[in-house]
Amino acid sequence: MKTVTPERWQQVKTVLDGALERRRAERDAYLAEACRGDDELRGEVESLLASEEVLGDFIEEPLFDLHREERAGEAA
Repeated sequence: MKTVTPERWQQVKTVLDGALERRRAERDAYLAEACRGDDELRGEVESLLASEEVLGDFIEEPLFDLHREERAGEAA
């Protein structure tokens, strides 16, 4: 695994945040512009976007809230 410098992580985070602010249909064009030929940067961001799509906001949403929502659905 390649070590990511703080500067590189900030660059990835900036592009990732910009991509997440856009609709999926707009992301490809945004990434092309934001990464400007830096294929490694684009790959890192695309990997994080794919993970976010699969995992959603699990880090930001407490697990007990998810469990409570599941239980409420069972009671209905």
